[in-house]
Parts: sequence; C-alpha cells; structure tokens
Amino acid sequence: PSDLRADGNWTIQADQVVGGDFYLYSGSMDLNGFNISVGGSHIQTGGEVYCRTGNYNISGSTTISGSGYFHVEGGQVSVGGSFTTSDTSLVDMRDSTGTLDIEGSCTIGGRSAYNYYGNNTYYLTAGTIYVGGDFIQLGTGQNYTNDWSDPNNKHSFMTSGTLTVVLDGTSGQTVSFESPSGSYFYGLTINNTSSDNVTFATVAQVFGDLNYVDGNLVGSDKLDVGGSAKLVGNWPSDLRADGNWTIQADQVV
Repeated sequence: PSDLRADGNWTIQADQVVGGDFYLYSGSMDLNGFNISVGGSHIQTGGEVYCRTGNYNISGSTTISGSGYFHVEGGQVSVGGSFTTSDTSLVDMRDSTGTLDIEGSCTIGGRSAYNYYGNNTYYLTAGTIYVGGDFIQLGTGQNYTNDWSDPNNKHSFMTSGTLTVVLDGTSGQTVSFESPSGSYFYGLTINNTSSDNVTFATVAQVFGDLNYVDGNLVGSDKLDVGGSAKLVGNWPSDLRADGNWTIQADQVV
C-alpha cells in the first residue's frame, strides 16, 4: 500500500502492485514476463530495469538519474506523468515490440545512446515511444568518440533503425533539441488531436519515416529531413533539408 525500494536484484515471480513510489538505487528489477503496477512514481538513481516482456504501469512520473539503465526490450511501459533521464543514465530500446507510452512530457538527457567503444552499439534502434506532452532533448557533452559515459551527452537521443516517436497529445506540444546535430528522430509521427499547436522550437532532424496524421504545425520549417527520410503521405506544411536528402519515393510538401 506504500513506497518500496530495491537495492539488490529482484526477479519478479508474479504480478505485483506497489501503492506508492518505487525506488531503485542499485541492483536490478526484471519483470520476468510478469506485470507490475506502481501507484506513485518510478525513481531510479542507479541499477537496471529489464522490461523484456510483461507490462510496467507507472501512474506517476519516471525519473532516471545517476547511472540508471532502463531496458525496454519487448515489454510495454506506460507512464502517467513525465519521463526524465539525466546524468549518465540510459534508455535502451532495441526490440521492435518494445513500447514506452508517456502521457506527460519526455525529457531525454543522460549519456550517449551510441557506444563507440562497445562494438559500435546503438541503444535506440527499435520500438515506439508515445509522447503526450513536450519532447525535450538535453545534453551538450563530449562526443561518443571521446567519452561514451560523459554525462548529459549531446548524443543522448541518437536514434537509428526503426525507432519511432509518436506525438499523440491531446493539448499543445513543443519539440526542442539542445543538440540537434548530435541527437535526432529516426521515425516521427505527428498525431495530435487537439486544436492547440505542435510547435518545433528548435531544429529537429528526421532520418526515417515522417508521418503526419493530425495536428496544427508551428515552426515546421525547423523540421529538417535528411539521409533516407521518407514522407508517409503528403506533408501539409513547411519543411527543410540542410544536409543530404536522398528521396526514396514521390513526395508532396
């Protein structure tokens, strides 16, 4: 009925309900195919969470700081509040069935999502992130070629593969990148059903599928397509290309 913490290694053996906040300082929590519901917030300052299968439902917010790792590897994670990473923390999504559904804002800081020293490992390559609030990338730290573990790294949201962010808010949303040259969207879908605006406050790069479903776009001239980016359907507003864009199909802007 109240708060709970895990400092060692906790492998869940049955569905669990925590009435208050859940704290993870070290060690690990492995869903092990089961479901866990937290009535409060997820507060992680270290250790690792493994959502390979099963559902992790967090009614409040999620904060991952220190050296915490959060693995969404085929599991389904829902967050009723905001989702924030910082310091040398890392979100790992490399499974196409992994889902991170955030009702509030998503703020990604932390270490580089690309480990140059770990066999060129990319950690944000597959799955879907749904964001109901603002999307904010933070970090201006060292290049991955200098120090992968540098805190608040400029490559904190360096995505690739098929990872897709869906902006599905029911009120206004703002997108901003502190380091748009080092962090970027691979796939981006805009499906905001409100009469408010989806505002691009800074340059935001897209290198995969760019899909417009619904939403009032403001500042879309800051949305920068490059590489093999592809418009899924017609794009209703402004668009830019600052780098090299190799068109993969007929496009309408």
